[in-house]
Amino acid sequence: MATLFQLMRILLTAVAVPFLPERYRTIWPWPELVNMPGLQTAQAFLCAVAGVVFWFWGQVVYQKQMAEMVTAILADERGSGDVGTITHYGLVTYFAFMFTVKGSLLTLFLLDGIARATAGAMSGVVPGTLFVAVPFLFWRLARRGVREVAMISRYGMAHGPDTVFQEGDTLCVRRTRPHPEWNAHLAFRFDGKLYRLHNYDDHARADGRPCFEYQFTPWPEGETLRRVVDIP
Repeated sequence: MATLFQLMRILLTAVAVPFLPERYRTIWPWPELVNMPGLQTAQAFLCAVAGVVFWFWGQVVYQKQMAEMVTAILADERGSGDVGTITHYGLVTYFAFMFTVKGSLLTLFLLDGIARATAGAMSGVVPGTLFVAVPFLFWRLARRGVREVAMISRYGMAHGPDTVFQEGDTLCVRRTRPHPEWNAHLAFRFDGKLYRLHNYDDHARADGRPCFEYQFTPWPEGETLRRVVDIP
C-alpha cells in the first residue's frame, strides 16, 4: 500500500506541478518530489510531443470536414454555379484552421509545449503553462478587485489624503491604507524633526470611519540613522 501511495504521489506531482506557475509550486504538499531530476523536463517534452500530435490531428480533421463541404457545394446542382473561387479553397482552408477556436487553442498548446520543453532543456527549469497561468492571473486580479472594493467601502479611497497631527511629543498619521514598509528601524522626518515608529493601530477611527493610525515618538539622540522617510 505504501508503494502504491508513493507511486501515486510521484505520478500526480509529475503531471500537475510542471503546469503550475513557480509561486504555486512552493506550496505543493510534497516538496521533495517537485525538484526530482528530469521530472519537469520529461513532462514538458511529453507535452510538446502531444501538442504536435494534437495539432496535426486537428488539422487533418478540419481539412477533411472542409473537403466534404466543398465537395457538397460542387455536387449541388441547385447552387449558383460559381465554381471558380471554390478551386482556391484548399490553400485558404489550410491556413484558416489556425483562426478557428479549435485551431487557435491547439496552436497555442503546441507553441506553449515547445517553449516549455526548450526552456527545460536549456535551463532545467520548466515554466508553467499559459493555460494555468492565465486563469490564475485573472483569479488573483478578481480577488484583488474584491479586496479593493471592500477597502474602499470600509476605509475610503486609496488616494485619500493623510491626516497628520501632533499630541505633545507624539506625531500621529492617519491613513486610508496601511504602509507595510514602515517599521521601527526607519527614521521618519516631519517638519524638520526625526521620529521613530512607536505604535500602529489598524482599528483606529477618524470622523466616524475606520483608519490606520501610526504613532511616532522623537528619534533618540545619538542613534544611528539607516534610512530617513519623509512624511508629507
